[in-house]
Order: sequence, then C-alpha cells, then structure tokens
Amino acid sequence: MENEVKLLGGVCKLVFTYYPNRTVAIIATLISTGEEWCVPTVNYERFYQGYSYRKQLAFPNVVVKNYSENDGVYQQLVDAEVIIPGPYLAGSGGTVIAGTLTEKWQQLAQEQLKKAK
Repeated sequence: MENEVKLLGGVCKLVFTYYPNRTVAIIATLISTGEEWCVPTVNYERFYQGYSYRKQLAFPNVVVKNYSENDGVYQQLVDAEVIIPGPYLAGSGGTVIAGTLTEKWQQLAQEQLKKAK
C-alpha cells in the first residue's frame, strides 16, 4: 500500500496537516480501525533556540517527538523511508529531532496539505 507504515507496533496510514504556525503535523491512524494511533510530530516552536522556527523547519521538514509514548518513532520513520535524518533540537536532551520528508512522502504530504486549512 502506498501510504502504509509500521509505527509503534501498529500498521498505520499517515495523515499530514498543519500546526497553527503552519509547520507540518503528522497523525498516524491505524489502517485496521481508522483510529488515531500516535502523533509522531510536535510543535516545538516555543522552545526553539534558532533564528526562525517557521522558516527553518517548514515543509518538507518535520519535527519528531521521540520520547514518552513516541519512544522509538523517529528511527521507525527513518527505517520506513518516510524521513531523512536531521539534527536534534537544542534544549530537548536529544528527544526532539528534525527530519526531512523523502520525495515519495513529500508528494503525498503535498496532496493532503493542499486540502488542509
């Protein structure tokens, strides 16, 4: 299936939308039930220590929360070729990590993001 990824033990479809600051959010829903399984991304703008969060981490970049209920999700997104690895974000203790959507997933995300408000 084109939009299918195994995340945190569930076979999921990825839904792309925006956070209020227009950075990309990913919601993983279980293919079997349609229920929300996890939200691998996080809006880290409040804690960002760089120049411009909205410019530096805009599409096709995503910010992944890799702790608590999402522990391990970053590597799973890399292994599934959803994202290309990026840097850890300062102040996160290595648990919030940037990544860039691969070309395949950029195309799918763009289709969905056109419909997002």
